[in-house]
Amino acid sequence: MNNGKDTGYVYFFKRKSENLKNWMVDYVGVLPVDSSEYTSYNLLTKKGLSVKTDEATQETIEKTMETFILRNRKRVSKASSNGWFGYDNMFQDY
Repeated sequence: MNNGKDTGYVYFFKRKSENLKNWMVDYVGVLPVDSSEYTSYNLLTKKGLSVKTDEATQETIEKTMETFILRNRKRVSKASSNGWFGYDNMFQDY
């Protein structure tokens, strides 16, 4: 993933608990290409994006990657600081 500022990987994990009906998708990123440069500063994570099907899983991953790619664009950044388009909610650290 390269968004003009960050270059690296976003890792997605699919999990299901016994007490949950749907699968959950978690992610962590952006992790650097060179693992010796790893830092938890500005590391974004999200847990519990609910999905029911493989198609929903793929769509969730694609939308999340689009958000990561758009993250550092001026127009999107300004909009997200005002809460437009929901991008501000995608980058809450948990």
